[in-house]
Amino acid sequence: MKKILYCFSLLLICFGCINVSAIEECTTSEMTRLRELANNVNFSYQHYIDAEFEEEENVYDHFLLQVLNLDDDLRIYYRDANNELVYLSQEELEATEYYSGKRVFYVYSYTDNLCTDELLRTITLDLPVYNSYYHYNQDRCSEYPDFEYCEEYKDIKEVRFEDIDNEFEDYISSLRVDEFIDTVKDNYIYIVIGGVLIIAIVVIIVVKKHKAKKNSDL
Repeated sequence: MKKILYCFSLLLICFGCINVSAIEECTTSEMTRLRELANNVNFSYQHYIDAEFEEEENVYDHFLLQVLNLDDDLRIYYRDANNELVYLSQEELEATEYYSGKRVFYVYSYTDNLCTDELLRTITLDLPVYNSYYHYNQDRCSEYPDFEYCEEYKDIKEVRFEDIDNEFEDYISSLRVDEFIDTVKDNYIYIVIGGVLIIAIVVIIVVKKHKAKKNSDL
């Protein structure tokens, strides 16, 4: 019985050695290939407004990602709320809702050789903050797109709508003043000529009245 167990153990060791030797070594060219694959990975995203959860001066929104050029020899990991590295399949990555802020993804190799489980690239996405003021004032912002708070993506968490409204009114007033000044500048010659004509007409009228009065006195 002992001999049988001994032989069986030897067989297991031999099979183990065969399996280990069957795994290809990690060559420089293989790592180069994997890094090139990792460098081709990109993310795109779409922004969605959760209209059903809208509140005054607040907008609830999220982003959905799309992973581009993800090869089968690669895997993407993501740090969860507990800062733990978690593997996410492409389907899971694209089905997850993400919110504004920085999101870091780690591209690892996933191969049948000894190059597997190597960190190849770190990708940081900075998802923008949606501007709730813009959301509720799109008509005004389409008319005055250069106003500071009419950017679609801008962090205004520390600013009240009332304060922005006051700034908006001041901005519009300043534009009207600027438009008036520009109009005067653009029509300066015509204004001067018109002013001279008006003065000339007034002078002529005054002179005629003066002469008429002088003649009546005679």
